[in-house]
Amino acid sequence: MLDLSDLSLVTTPPQTEDKDQGFLKRLFKSTTSLKPLGIFAVDLEMGDKFLLCYDGCGLYTDKNGNPDPDTKIKWEAIAERVALHSPYVLLFNSDFIEAREIQSGKLVQKIEENGIRCLWDGREADGSQPQQARVHAVDVKDGNRTRHEIIEIVPVTDSESAKLV
Repeated sequence: MLDLSDLSLVTTPPQTEDKDQGFLKRLFKSTTSLKPLGIFAVDLEMGDKFLLCYDGCGLYTDKNGNPDPDTKIKWEAIAERVALHSPYVLLFNSDFIEAREIQSGKLVQKIEENGIRCLWDGREADGSQPQQARVHAVDVKDGNRTRHEIIEIVPVTDSESAKLV
């Protein structure tokens, strides 16, 4: 990962020498594999809180990479890909899409579908975000590899809560 202050490569999460060291040891010991999938700024105005997304969990850090031991988020399943669709972070695996609020990590919705994959996470080729966030996925229908549906995931609001369709 990159240190955002000077763009140097650092170990993620960084090795700390304070009270967080025990937390990090427990985190890495409790998870068989932590494959990094993405990093997202949570507080866009202040720029001082980030969500590190791994295949098995998420972890909030400050701008210096110091983890918040109270905010580890365990995903419902092992994620294969992650996408930001503000104010949500979307986690994909072949059986479902998990939508979580980026600020709190709270599970908002789980879309179950066999054979679903993220095609485009909304970023432009140069890594920038487009004016309007979009995420595209492909759904393999009935286990038939010759029949696919391309879907766009967008947040909609109903009378009870925000959902993704």
